[in-house]
Amino acid sequence: MEPSSNYARSRNQDNFESFAEFKIRHQLAAYQDKTDPLTPAEDSKSPRKLTSKDVQLLVERVLGTPNTKIVSYEIKPYSSEKLGFLGAHNHLQVSVIKLNSPRRKELENLDFFVKSLPYEVDTQVSYIRERRVFLKEALFFEKLLPLLKEGYQGEEFCPNSYLVEDGFLVLQDLRKLGFSPRSGLFSEESLKSALSCLARFHAASLLTEHRLQKGLLEICPEAFQEASFSNSGKLFQCFITGVELAVVIAENLGLDASRIPQVCEKVFHSVLPSSCKRNVICHGDLWSSNLLFDETSPPRCLLVDFQLIRYCPPAQDVAYLLHLTTSRDFRKTRGTMMLRYYYSVLEEAIRAHNTSMEVPTWSEIATSMEEQRLIATVSAVQFLPNVLMDAELCHEVFDDPENYETFVFRDRWPVVFENMKRDSEYKRRVEEAVKELHELSMRIEHLPIPT
Repeated sequence: MEPSSNYARSRNQDNFESFAEFKIRHQLAAYQDKTDPLTPAEDSKSPRKLTSKDVQLLVERVLGTPNTKIVSYEIKPYSSEKLGFLGAHNHLQVSVIKLNSPRRKELENLDFFVKSLPYEVDTQVSYIRERRVFLKEALFFEKLLPLLKEGYQGEEFCPNSYLVEDGFLVLQDLRKLGFSPRSGLFSEESLKSALSCLARFHAASLLTEHRLQKGLLEICPEAFQEASFSNSGKLFQCFITGVELAVVIAENLGLDASRIPQVCEKVFHSVLPSSCKRNVICHGDLWSSNLLFDETSPPRCLLVDFQLIRYCPPAQDVAYLLHLTTSRDFRKTRGTMMLRYYYSVLEEAIRAHNTSMEVPTWSEIATSMEEQRLIATVSAVQFLPNVLMDAELCHEVFDDPENYETFVFRDRWPVVFENMKRDSEYKRRVEEAVKELHELSMRIEHLPIPT
């Protein structure tokens, strides 16, 4: 018989509200507020798709000359596997001849990665628009990344952008450069490469603000509107469904789940910028498929998918990376050493560009890491059941509008339970995240509050 959970249980002896009471309280607050900060104005217009004129512009930008002739171009799915959950991913190949080249008759193939809205699933498009994730990533590549690159001359941390439009992005095809994601838990070598990339990204953010004497949040506030955790709209429904799943799993592990809703609720404070620590552009979505590695030794790493960026202390990204790509045992035994490694690269990257600039102290980073553990754990509980899903189940859920609506906004347990039966490693990692969340919930009164 499949396990079940009774959400509407009465208050426990510690007087923590039931899960049903938790949902009702937030629903009433959202109704009384009657505002949804995630409803975008651009919902009323239909984004255009890639045209032949766009392809011509791409070729001119990449080759640096208008003297070209496009022979043909083709757009096809980038992969048969699910690469992400907030967009459609395609490969664009263009065959072109340079008209002013001595080798005028030789074809040159140019490859691009194209990201667009998943028009085939209306419910998914609506949800993506509400979360503004496409707008956020477009603003990152169009406005923020150029600022970061102006004063940063170190090793790259993300792909180049060639065209940013409402509804699609055209980026460098990293697969053609030998980059690919790594499945499963990261080795220490891969993790260090990822931490190095993250440190360079954060260093560029700090260097930019120092150079401009202005915060990036002030420069482009729209890019940092929260897109993972909100207490209103569809995003809140998604959050509640994830909390429900955590409660079910905890109870079926024989754990007291009464405090899980309240400890999860604390993430709404954790997504805010710090008032006393240095903030940076945080990636905010550091699961394994959003970090690509090449085959060198040690491997180079690049970040992709900037749809969930926020403006927060850098330790939040480090905590996310560790909780989404390593085991709990690894974090216990090697976590502090990995944080020190990250800090050493951050300090080195800043000093290489500006020897007089004040670097965040180790004490600030270490303290912040403890404060960010909760949001990283909640995020693991919310994200891992989705991103680690079996490929067949993933297509069944996310490619069908009705299944998508049910899984994301109503009930995830049947699908997750089925995946647990199929995949013991999936079961282990999801349950491990829930166990850690349960432990944090049991000392909710003593958890450090992000400042």
